[in-house]
Amino acid sequence: MVKVKKPTKKQLTKENDALWSAIVRRNWDGLCAVCGRPGSQSHHFFGKKSCSALRWVPENGLYMCFHDHIGLIHQQGQTEPARDALIKKIGFEKFQKLKENAHAVKKITIDMLLEVREWLKAKIIS
Repeated sequence: MVKVKKPTKKQLTKENDALWSAIVRRNWDGLCAVCGRPGSQSHHFFGKKSCSALRWVPENGLYMCFHDHIGLIHQQGQTEPARDALIKKIGFEKFQKLKENAHAVKKITIDMLLEVREWLKAKIIS
């Protein structure tokens, strides 16, 4: 009997992050959510570590150019332009829902990561 080895949490997390990023890039047509120039990076509005319940929710993502992602948000702490772009994209009600769920505690298991992977793959196809 051949044992099928399940991927590790680390492998699944990396794969899910890549799928999420591809969806975010597509959702923003490859353009920076803030300035409209070609983007290069996906950004979690509600942080992926502090708000783990939203880590793979595509509506929590903005596609950004390096300047706006690193310079504006991470170095200068100016999140308002990203917040405004996200609200414009998904609507105020969905943004508020994300905000309400941002700090929900979610225990991440391998089974949950496998489910998220399949869900993200289905979103890429659609």
